[in-house]
Amino acid sequence: MTGQQLLTNLLPSLIRIGPSEKNIELYQEIQNSFSDFIIIDSFNQIRRSHMVEGLALEIMFFNKEKIVDIVISSSTINFIIALTKKVNMVYIETSYIEVRNEAGILVKQVDALNFTISYGEDKPRTLIYNAEVKRFDDVNRIQNSLLNLISK
Repeated sequence: MTGQQLLTNLLPSLIRIGPSEKNIELYQEIQNSFSDFIIIDSFNQIRRSHMVEGLALEIMFFNKEKIVDIVISSSTINFIIALTKKVNMVYIETSYIEVRNEAGILVKQVDALNFTISYGEDKPRTLIYNAEVKRFDDVNRIQNSLLNLISK
């Protein structure tokens, strides 16, 4: 699958978050720039936006040369491309706590998974993805794919 195909497939998810017309135009421009980008693996989710009120579509995909990170909300786009060979650490951190409520029923109190990709040498940077623990299989697969790639 190419980056362009992935972004085309995610267009309905993008529309669900209610982006501005300008953000749709920019998304399509980004989409068209990845026609020759063959993806090794990818991750995407809709989550609450940290920058504006509402939701954001978070997309990460990579090949042997680049990692692409796109976060788009109703009014913002963050678009980062990092060199795969500059990745120096990939890790997953989870926290899942269940407690019994007053009725004696088990309820989730914390359900968090943080997936971090650290890259760069002089000024290290990180890409951080927050999800629920149920996404562990997806994130673990991506981590292993990326580690296999960078260890060569």
